[in-house]
Amino acid sequence: MNSDAEVPLPGPDGFLLSRADPRYAAHVLLNDYLVAEEAREAAGPLRTWPNISKWKKLPTRQQVDLVAAALVRITWLRDHRGEMENARASSDRFRRVLRQLYAAKIPFTAEDLRALLELTIPLLGTIEPYGPAEQVTEYLKKNDLTLELCQALREFQANLREEMSINQASMQLLRQRLHVWLWLDEWDATDPKRCWSEQIRSDYRSMTGERRDKWRALFKYLRGDASAKMPANWTGDAEARLAGVGVEDFRRQIRTWFSPFRSGEALPLSVAGSHALKGLLWYCALARDPGVNEAALWLLDAKWKQKRNVDKVMVALVALVEGMPGAEAWEPALRLQEAWGKSHGQIEKLLERVAAELGVSKQDLEERKLLKPAPPPATLPASVLLGPIARRISSGDHQLLNSERVQLDGDMAIIQGDLDFYRLFLSSGRIERVRDNAVLELNYADLPADVRSLVRPECDGQDQAVIRATMLVLDAVYGKFFVRREE
Repeated sequence: MNSDAEVPLPGPDGFLLSRADPRYAAHVLLNDYLVAEEAREAAGPLRTWPNISKWKKLPTRQQVDLVAAALVRITWLRDHRGEMENARASSDRFRRVLRQLYAAKIPFTAEDLRALLELTIPLLGTIEPYGPAEQVTEYLKKNDLTLELCQALREFQANLREEMSINQASMQLLRQRLHVWLWLDEWDATDPKRCWSEQIRSDYRSMTGERRDKWRALFKYLRGDASAKMPANWTGDAEARLAGVGVEDFRRQIRTWFSPFRSGEALPLSVAGSHALKGLLWYCALARDPGVNEAALWLLDAKWKQKRNVDKVMVALVALVEGMPGAEAWEPALRLQEAWGKSHGQIEKLLERVAAELGVSKQDLEERKLLKPAPPPATLPASVLLGPIARRISSGDHQLLNSERVQLDGDMAIIQGDLDFYRLFLSSGRIERVRDNAVLELNYADLPADVRSLVRPECDGQDQAVIRATMLVLDAVYGKFFVRREE
């Protein structure tokens, strides 16, 4: 006869707990959480995220088990949703607490991450995919990839789905991170037909000892989730990693790796390879070395089989050219503008700066037709601002303020736009951009007429908070109308 210890115990969601389960203690805590969260929901609309402050004091292993156990429970509920009346509500509660657990910056090991990725893969399309990837980003700040972790990341990448992606921009950033991490995979077979950069990966693997460690540190700081412009907060650590490799070794390898650009042959360029090349060009700009500069400018003569991956690479040359004396920078700036420049783009602004240094005015550039014609203004019809998102707030039910894109914390709404995160204080209308704490204000005078008809200069009511929140959610289009306010 089975002892009481062997009898499965049903949780509030119907999940059967076994005392033999290594994560039994975590499942018990999740049971308590479900009960507390149900009571919190019964008290009225949720305005805050679950409080996991007590869990943050647990040993690391128990915190890791909580994440894994939550994923197990979501999978079980998905598989038994037809049998459990509260399956949807319980799943939503687990998703909320999972987001909080991922935000707690638990120090996962490579094996922990491999296990979490494997638990997440069957749920892709059911839950947001970003949590495990964010943990990999934190892990790589102090640790290196392993064979097993790379294998899990490759399977994760192969199974990504657009469902539950929040928005296209977020999914694109995730895919870009994965491309770079798997470019750093030291165990998969290289294939020269796949990308020009495969030679870099092959040469790196032939390195040994301290030299290989220093190059690994340099490569590991390549960014897939950044724009073509070199981020200001990237340069400090990057310069230290470049110094570790040494300018002489860096120059020698760059001239070797970039020499195919002069071959006249069309070269393959993968998405991952384009991110690697972009990052190496940033390192070239930091090197401030004539031999490195010369090799980097060979890129202007390169021919590519895949044109779609080249744009951001060419824009990355801006950081290198703008560090050169004006007389040396003029020709490459001109060639960049002719082939890759866009109206008011980074390359065109580079040309204007170099021209000004050489005494050439903007009017001269316009007369020589060296500046690109401006495209028609990009905007969306006012109907977007009166669409489902705005209606959900203005109806007074606060659904948007408890959605995936906007979370309400007392008087403050945390807004996730397509490009940035913001804080909107509902009582005062004050707007802060999270990444730099800049205070923003709406540039009312520049708003298109159809939008201006909806917006008042001051955020003096609930309807105006609604419109501003919606515009910030759509910041890829409307972000340009929010400007920094000097305080």
